[in-house]
Amino acid sequence: MPDDVTEALLTFVRMPEDIDNPEAYSAGDLLRELNTRGFHGRGFTTTAIGRAMKSIGFEAKKYRGTYKYIAVLADYDRQQRERKQDAEEVTVMPF
Repeated sequence: MPDDVTEALLTFVRMPEDIDNPEAYSAGDLLRELNTRGFHGRGFTTTAIGRAMKSIGFEAKKYRGTYKYIAVLADYDRQQRERKQDAEEVTVMPF
């Protein structure tokens, strides 16, 4: 069973596909992204993020002295819009 850090990363980070424009993120970059999306706690550290990224299958590449992961972040705004649409559809359905 994945821990909280791995679960959060699986929600917001994915492997790039051919059509994507991936970016390089350090563990610190990913920690800031998770923090802005409401993920906080003692377990959310750069070390934990590095371990989780490795367990998910991401490979770290050293760039100018910092290890970075080539990844694509989920579109948070799109996810929010879809959740809102789902909620509206549920409330419109008669029981």
